[in-house]
Amino acid sequence: MSKGKVRTLKKALLYSYQAETAILSDGREFRCLINPDKNKPDYDNKIISIPFQDICLNKKQIGKKTFEG
Repeated sequence: MSKGKVRTLKKALLYSYQAETAILSDGREFRCLINPDKNKPDYDNKIISIPFQDICLNKKQIGKKTFEG
């Protein structure tokens, strides 16, 4: 089941209109989904989804697999 969720998240990172590039405080860039937090409608909180093992966009790629780079 978790493999299916990761696959769905990666497809959403490519095709969703809510997909953006997040720049972390150390300068690394990752693709992420930014969704509204529907549990607290009074606030403008967002939920950011980034795959745990993902490729950094602005670093040199080390290998062909996600966890190597």
